[in-house]
Amino acid sequence: MSSKDWFRFWACGLIWSTSFLWIKIAVGEISPFVLVGFRTLFAFTGMLIFILVGRSTVFEWKKVKAQLALFALIGFLNVALPFVLISWGEQYISSGVASTLNSTTPLFTAILATFLLQEDRLTNRKFLGLLIGFAGVVVLFLPEFRNGSTNNILGLVAVLVASLSYGISGILIKRHTQGISSEILVLYQFGFASLITWAAAFIIENPVGFPKQPLIWTALVWLGLLASSLASWFYFGLIKSVGPTRATMVTYVPPFIGLLLGGIVLHEKLGWQVWLGGLMIVAGIAVVNDKYKPKNRKMVKK
Repeated sequence: MSSKDWFRFWACGLIWSTSFLWIKIAVGEISPFVLVGFRTLFAFTGMLIFILVGRSTVFEWKKVKAQLALFALIGFLNVALPFVLISWGEQYISSGVASTLNSTTPLFTAILATFLLQEDRLTNRKFLGLLIGFAGVVVLFLPEFRNGSTNNILGLVAVLVASLSYGISGILIKRHTQGISSEILVLYQFGFASLITWAAAFIIENPVGFPKQPLIWTALVWLGLLASSLASWFYFGLIKSVGPTRATMVTYVPPFIGLLLGGIVLHEKLGWQVWLGGLMIVAGIAVVNDKYKPKNRKMVKK
């Protein structure tokens, strides 16, 4: 990957490192639908302001008007459905277990890409790297798995389905949005996701409960502006540049960074699992990306 791609990769990993913790905090007071509703609304608003302030050509309407159905589908599969499922699942399983299960996204993506993307087929090297990285994530949370934090089957299945949904949407983004800028993709995706989520909230919940505590609003703003809008902008650029399998490997990073920050900031004990798991994650990422050169890299240069 290029230096720009590596920056996008690690920026996403760092931003997403606290997402599961903020979700866990927020679902203590509000429902998953309300959480995702505000998260997507803040993400849409943030990107709208960014486009209006920083771009001379706004919205790229001529390019996207024929693909509104595709944007609605991506908004559902890449945002509304997985966000709600993960938020719902974290009511019953820990944020660490949810983060681990979310790290199955690259595995789902690699399998799908083998059949649907000519340029992102699963090779022996890529398969080995994916397995090493995922094994590293599992090692990180061995103590948590041993303590019985995986007893709720429905919570586990919800997060796994969310990971599969991320994998499917990654394929769609790579195949059908190459001519669309990342910021426009973020804008329309979260716009449709917000509409879908709020409609579901008012249909399913009666009445809809809104957050009251400042901490919950802080969680929603963080999840919306940074973990959704900004991180998705980086992420979509990464998908277009290096493909969905390599891009989704960013989900290996948050579990390790989250535990590392806990040790540095909160002075939590970092056991051998953290260091071994982190080493395996870095090794897995390195194996997949070693000697990798995008086929279209020459076309990008001017």
